[in-house]
Amino acid sequence: MIVPAGEAGHGQEQQSGASFTWTDWEDLSSHVQDLELQEVQQELNIIAREMDQEMNIIACEMG
Repeated sequence: MIVPAGEAGHGQEQQSGASFTWTDWEDLSSHVQDLELQEVQQELNIIAREMDQEMNIIACEMG
């Protein structure tokens, strides 16, 4: 594509501004989902450890 002399780089100027593209939004949304999943996994790991401890206590009491 031939760009007239006065308009070279015009598209890049527009993109480097504060405009937020759909791809940026998808990337951010995906990152937030990853963080939320990590948080849920950490909570599940804590619950699993607590359940293991409870089961060990019950096993000892029955044992």
